[in-house]
Amino acid sequence: MIVEAFTAIELLGDLPVIIESICTFHDKLLVGTRKGTLLFYSIEPQSDKINLIKTLKFFSKKPIYQLGAMTKFDLQLVCLTDSIISIHSVKNSDITIKANLSKTRGATSFVIHQSTASDEQASAQLAVAVKRKIVLFRWLKQGLPEELKEISLYDVPKSMVFCGSRYSHSMVVGMKGKYCHIDLRSNAVNEVLATSGKQMESTMLWIDSDRVAICKDDWSILVGDDGRPCKNDDYRSIKWSDNPIGMLYWNPYIIAVINKGLEIRTIQYNDAIQVLEMPRVRFVAQDKSLFVASTSHLWCINPKDLVFQVERLIDVKLFDLAEKINKMTIESSNDANYAARLRKINTQYAYHEFLNKKFASAMDRFQKNRR
Repeated sequence: MIVEAFTAIELLGDLPVIIESICTFHDKLLVGTRKGTLLFYSIEPQSDKINLIKTLKFFSKKPIYQLGAMTKFDLQLVCLTDSIISIHSVKNSDITIKANLSKTRGATSFVIHQSTASDEQASAQLAVAVKRKIVLFRWLKQGLPEELKEISLYDVPKSMVFCGSRYSHSMVVGMKGKYCHIDLRSNAVNEVLATSGKQMESTMLWIDSDRVAICKDDWSILVGDDGRPCKNDDYRSIKWSDNPIGMLYWNPYIIAVINKGLEIRTIQYNDAIQVLEMPRVRFVAQDKSLFVASTSHLWCINPKDLVFQVERLIDVKLFDLAEKINKMTIESSNDANYAARLRKINTQYAYHEFLNKKFASAMDRFQKNRR
């Protein structure tokens, strides 16, 4: 471990049920089980505790394979169980079914995309993998999602992400042997990257408005919303110690689920930061907090204090990352000691560059402290 950027707090252990899915929104956490029971928890703010507020034993007769929340308008729960997508309203701790989406019979997965636009331009999208096609829906206001179109593919989608921070006009889809970019306006499908025959999982992560990370074996390659590799030399690829089976993004870190737990790296420069060992993690959920789960345990992944991270990063000479996180301290809390820490970063960075005979860079850093 280079820097302790996160801590893992076990919230649930040795559960008498088998976890199949998790979902978090606002201050709530939902756990779907293999027998179709839905567990509804509240998350205590500034605490490492969750409280069980409701158990819905007969939520489904089949395993609850995937859960998601649409929070753009009235809160809706999206659920994949019994090979169909169902939509539920959520008010306080009451969950009421609104509809089964009949066109999704045979579904194997789904993905939700919620735009960052203002309320007047707000929208949310839903893509559902149904055999060898994707069925697209959208929410424009309160009510059920409306079907837009179906897109036929050559194989069953294993993973999907929308591209873009507003209304998305493209997706990247992982299938057997390759990743493809789909233009949602023309339905054009183009290959992005071929995968090796030994790769079992198709793992992707939407990072921000114009970047998606796609995994090939133990590498994550960054592509733009057009499906082409990112051109910035610092943001092209990330090397992991093992093949990721899931990923999370918590600025400025990218987190991979690997066999022994979580591996944390920087998305810029691919710096190895930390490994959190926890057995057989399979599920991830993210909103205001990060949660990961195995079939019997659930953990909350908490970021460490930003100032603590800056000081530790200076010690291990990761000055660029220290400078970036130091800037985040003033953005999040208007920290009065920001300037003093920046001078410390520049001074130690300058000495480091000088000792490595990078004299021009060293002088630039010394000059920054004089401004």
